[in-house]
Amino acid sequence: MHIEEKGRSVRRPDLTVAVQDHTVSTLPGHRTSDHIEAMRGAERHGFRLFDVDDPEQGIVHVVSPELGIAPCRA
Repeated sequence: MHIEEKGRSVRRPDLTVAVQDHTVSTLPGHRTSDHIEAMRGAERHGFRLFDVDDPEQGIVHVVSPELGIAPCRA
């Protein structure tokens, strides 16, 4: 169910990101429905999507602290 169907929106799109990591297929050129939905959500709600072609794309728990999105705890 989409958040719109629940009458909600993204509260802080400026603080929201989507990272394509575990939803990415290993087949060349293949995009899953989860991947497509993340792209649509980013477009609808105006948050940053680290898509598979983005040079900063990677695994969320690595990318987030590297880019200062989330703190890194030792």
